Amino acid sequence: LKLAKVRYEHGLTNITEIADAQRTLAQAEIDEAVARLNVWRALLQAAKLSGDLKPFLEQFAAVQAQRGQ
Repeated sequence: LKLAKVRYEHGLTNITEIADAQRTLAQAEIDEAVARLNVWRALLQAAKLSGDLKPFLEQFAAVQAQRGQ
C-alpha cells in the first residue's frame, strides 16, 4: 500500500492501484483474523475432546496478557 501511494504521488500510477492495494491489505487482514479464529476453535475442540479445558484457558489467558487486555 505504501509503495502504491508513493507511485501515485510521483505520477507513476493511478488511483486504481491504491484502491487495489487497500483491498488486498484488507483481505489479508481478514484472512489472518479467520486463520487465528480457526486455530482457537481447533484448540478448544482438542481441549473439549480431552475433557480438560484448563490448558486452553491458560493459553487464552496468556495471549490476552501479552496483548495487554
